[in-house]
Amino acid sequence: MAAAAAVAVGSALAVWAISRQGNPEIVSDASQTGGGHEPSPALMDVYRSLPLPATAAVDQEPVATGDDDLTAVFWVKDEPEAVASFYSSEMTKVGWTLDSNKRIVTDNKDDGTQAAMTQLVFVRQDQRLIVGIAPNVKYLPLGSTHLGLTLQPL
Repeated sequence: MAAAAAVAVGSALAVWAISRQGNPEIVSDASQTGGGHEPSPALMDVYRSLPLPATAAVDQEPVATGDDDLTAVFWVKDEPEAVASFYSSEMTKVGWTLDSNKRIVTDNKDDGTQAAMTQLVFVRQDQRLIVGIAPNVKYLPLGSTHLGLTLQPL
């Protein structure tokens, strides 16, 4: 069974399917589907306990993207590398374990460059947190980074 995760990619919110082998595949674009519904109180409690970079500003309020999933999206003034470092450090302080750290190429440009994002996956008890970190190349006044947080059951 594949797990769905919403992550920020460029200026859009993409929903990724993470296969059992951990291979990401874009399965839909939540910006076109209108998102989900209100998350459960239990998911909101976990969400509120997550650390956020000091310069984070909400782009998309938390929504339930499945029965037991929650996704929220932020703009962050810090560079993507600093945001990745923040989560690598802070999540372990609040009881989460790093499960994987991947750099995912999301787009090959005509000029030979690539757009890429970082995906950090943390686990704690029966939950997974997927942290999607992408450079913001379209709306620079909003911040250097687009950050997506997805909570889901294991």
